[in-house]
Amino acid sequence: MSDEEPEAAAGEPVEETPAVVVDAGLDPVWGVCLGVFGLFNMAIGGAFTFHWWFNFGELFMLVGTGLFLVSLALTSTKQRPLGLAERLREWRERDD
Repeated sequence: MSDEEPEAAAGEPVEETPAVVVDAGLDPVWGVCLGVFGLFNMAIGGAFTFHWWFNFGELFMLVGTGLFLVSLALTSTKQRPLGLAERLREWRERDD
């Protein structure tokens, strides 16, 4: 591959592809990671009867779950709707 610019035919402008910027938002996997980390700490705190450690793990578990739900909701609002109403209308109007 070369870094040269594409050549256009005589008199035709060269079309450049714009950089695609996607605002993906927060990844839901971060919430899952915090939840699993909290669950791990809850298991260790419960095994050694360290109540304060268990409560610390529970805090991480709750924050991770909340973060997962919020990021999942925000991600789903950015997706394109399915358009089921339009498809159903087209299906009803078609001639067999």
